[in-house]
Amino acid sequence: MEQATEEIETPENFVGIQKKEIIVNFYKNLMLEQQNLEASQKLKYKDLIKKISITSGVGQKTVERTLAEYKAKGETSTKSWVDTTISSPRDAFLRRLTTGQKEPSGKGKRLIVLHIGSSDGFVPGGLLCFESKKNTSDYHDEMNGDTFYDWFIKILPSLKENAVIVMDNASYHSVKKNRFPTMAWNKQEIKDWLENEGHITQPELLKSQLLELANQFKPLDEIAKENNKIVLRLPPYHCELNPIELAWSWIKHYVRMYNTTFKLQDVHNLLKDAVEHVTSEMWTNFIGHVIKEEDKFLRVDHLSDEVFDAETGEHTLTVTGDTT
Repeated sequence: MEQATEEIETPENFVGIQKKEIIVNFYKNLMLEQQNLEASQKLKYKDLIKKISITSGVGQKTVERTLAEYKAKGETSTKSWVDTTISSPRDAFLRRLTTGQKEPSGKGKRLIVLHIGSSDGFVPGGLLCFESKKNTSDYHDEMNGDTFYDWFIKILPSLKENAVIVMDNASYHSVKKNRFPTMAWNKQEIKDWLENEGHITQPELLKSQLLELANQFKPLDEIAKENNKIVLRLPPYHCELNPIELAWSWIKHYVRMYNTTFKLQDVHNLLKDAVEHVTSEMWTNFIGHVIKEEDKFLRVDHLSDEVFDAETGEHTLTVTGDTT
């Protein structure tokens, strides 16, 4: 049964910018879903308003007004109050007032965050957040294999049976319990390692081919298999195929929007609050968007095969446009 909600405008149910951002994000996700639907399957605008209202808990009139504002300006509005009696920064100083919060320099410590989610939402207990020890913009300096390994082992029991864990190829995602073959190893050492893992190698294989075989025995993947889970590794430089990137984008936007103190502890609290606001419905939409991106690449692959099968000779296929 569908439930409609009505609202009466009172100060008590005033909808601030946080709720407006949620409404706009729901709208964007729904519009992404609508893109590849037949005309007869698409929601009418009135039904779309009703769905957002039920999901967000905001009255339909406010949803409609927020979306009208978003379409007109491209963003939801904010309100600010300016003390026009202040004539200069010195005047503010003498009156013991502030001229506003300084923008952060971009230097200083950062928060490093790990989490995992699915169409059910972020996994409870999966958030790992810690303060960086170095003033560096590259978090890879701080995240290491041991930290990721400990987190991975801890979170595995919380995942569903036969879950597929999507990972990129960051070095700490491939942490090893034991020594693992590298290009520094000679060919015979790699063959001995593979045979010790139970893999019989062919004499004619090159060193690079042996290393490719070794990659199939990455320990984290094996640990996942032992727990009835599958690790799916993304191709290099294709973060758009990982739904959690869309979740991080939304969370970062939320933190930027409400960060007024630029203090690390306050940012930490905002991060936790933002994670709580990412719903299972939003996750479902993130995943749906990634599936559409995968379909685009599959269509390109099929087109390439058709071109190469139809003609002989050298061909160059150029793909242009933003796939995000």
